[in-house]
Amino acid sequence: MNKKAPKKPELKPLDTYDLKTLEGWIDAFRRHNLTDDPDFARLLQERERRGTHGLSFETTRLAIYQAAAEGRFLTYKEVADASGAPFAKVRYQIGAHLTRLCEYAHRQGWPLISSIVVNQDGRETGSLQESALGGFITVARDLGYAVTDEEAFLKDQQERTFAWGQAPLALQA
Repeated sequence: MNKKAPKKPELKPLDTYDLKTLEGWIDAFRRHNLTDDPDFARLLQERERRGTHGLSFETTRLAIYQAAAEGRFLTYKEVADASGAPFAKVRYQIGAHLTRLCEYAHRQGWPLISSIVVNQDGRETGSLQESALGGFITVARDLGYAVTDEEAFLKDQQERTFAWGQAPLALQA
């Protein structure tokens, strides 16, 4: 029996879809194992551009890039501030925002760049509170990373993110 591979769906210009339809396309690409397709990354980026309660996907990426280039950690509040979003308004959305940014980064072949976004207490050391570390590790495992030592994995991703920040920005887009 000769099975044909599923045909890649033809997308219209992304600005013609509403947010619910974009989510449907993202789910379809996942179901058909098309997550390495460049259109999947475009869908993720467009969804994030539209549905983030004031957080900007591109602004967050640039803020993380800048911090990585400077070899420093940044806080969740700094992520909100970079987008001009009041932290009190978006504090419960930042985790999901960073999760989606990690997936996008992973699909681009980058490290999990949210690894350098920390709670205020971890600003100097890069350590994450237990719940934040748990969320980060869950994202990593969902993306297929084999994590045995959570702290070591976090430090490795932080080092990779700092190295990513040394590459010219034009190569990152």
